[in-house]
Amino acid sequence: MKNLLNASNYLFILIFSLILFSRMGHDLTPFSIPDASFVLFLVGGFLLRKSHFLALMLLGLLIIDIYALSRLNGNQINLEVTYFIHLFCYLIPWFFASKYLHQPITFSKFFKVFFAALFLTYLFSNTSYYFYYGLPPTINSFTNFIIGDALNFVLINTVYGLIFTFVYKLNLNLKFKSLKKTSV
Repeated sequence: MKNLLNASNYLFILIFSLILFSRMGHDLTPFSIPDASFVLFLVGGFLLRKSHFLALMLLGLLIIDIYALSRLNGNQINLEVTYFIHLFCYLIPWFFASKYLHQPITFSKFFKVFFAALFLTYLFSNTSYYFYYGLPPTINSFTNFIIGDALNFVLINTVYGLIFTFVYKLNLNLKFKSLKKTSV
């Protein structure tokens, strides 16, 4: 029982709860909030690192999405190749964070890793759609297709990234101040 109550498990529950909240709000509620899954996989890779947490998060996403699809499509679930490529894209932020971010992180280092992972995730996710379905009839070039919602995706995830770095730095400052008080 003691093993179940460690800090990593609590952190996993917090991160996955935020994914659940933002993804369900994104897909299933009238007060849609932007999906935070990309940033939360980056945070998970940075703070959790272990592959069993990654597997649980991916399985959780699959379950959430199957539930959302069944609610939106009247129990007709249609998971195609592009969905699994999209799901695979969450490995990119996890890998980048677990490989290149080490505590304590600087703002500059975090956002270099963040934007590299963001770019690759967006590119793979959108090009998989393009190669599977072709261009939507309203878009006349691949470049326009890729740029389509890039600003929205980048802006939302950058805001989430800023929130994470603020909370992370605040937490470090609070820990440092409490260490100073206990050492005096």
